[in-house]
Amino acid sequence: MAHTNMKPAGGCGLDRNRDAVRRARRFVDLDATVPVGSSRVRILGTIAGFLPDGERVAAALRVAPPPSAIALGVPADDLPGLARLAADADPASLIDPSEKRLPRGVGPTGGQMSAASPLHPSVPAPIPDDGDPDRFAGLDAATAHMLSLLRRFGPTSSVPSDLVAAQRAATRLGLPVVAVDLDDEAHTAVVTSEVGMLGLVGRSRAERRALAGRFEDAPDAAALAVAFDAVRCGTRGLRRVEEAREVEMAARLRALTSTHAALVAVVPAARFAGVVARLSQA
Repeated sequence: MAHTNMKPAGGCGLDRNRDAVRRARRFVDLDATVPVGSSRVRILGTIAGFLPDGERVAAALRVAPPPSAIALGVPADDLPGLARLAADADPASLIDPSEKRLPRGVGPTGGQMSAASPLHPSVPAPIPDDGDPDRFAGLDAATAHMLSLLRRFGPTSSVPSDLVAAQRAATRLGLPVVAVDLDDEAHTAVVTSEVGMLGLVGRSRAERRALAGRFEDAPDAAALAVAFDAVRCGTRGLRRVEEAREVEMAARLRALTSTHAALVAVVPAARFAGVVARLSQA
């Protein structure tokens, strides 16, 4: 049984966005410790680009005794770039304005449709609230909108501060970093199987609903991120893609417990509940 701080969701919303926010309120904080045999896995649900989550990850990895490995909810393809990003004194300086987008595995809500994917619809990115059109230049529309919304709860950046903090802690402590999400090839196969070209219309509608939402009922950043993802992934095919990611992350974490007595895993906030539930299953 996982040890989490959760409470039942309350009420029924009048529209999809309010429903999503109210369901998301069940998570007081995205932090759970799951015992697996004689091992323990501490799972942190985080939002890439939300700077306070970088501080939260850093604090979790300063606790003694340290884990024997750090697992990240990203595809293995993202690890080399993350290592380079974390090694730089100023991570933002490594992001070229023309390439300023989070890798597929590190979007702020955990959504896995990359801007490079042929299934990604063409939707113009919104101008951030501060009037600086270059602040999130190059980010896909949903990611830019999400980061803009999050600014009412704390500072944001195009740099995934949660993952950078984890990578820097791993370097400092001499710990291995393991990617536990679907790799790019496997993810593409799942998208093709579960969404396909026929699913483009439904996905475009879900994307537009997310882009139109302000999620003003969200009480905190975590609730906003989970609610945003629920609307953005609001088709059966997209939900199956995200469920496949959760299954993969939980399976890989379980496999790691055969060689590690203590793990810290950093996973996307929107995938947190699914990963915890699946890892907790006997």
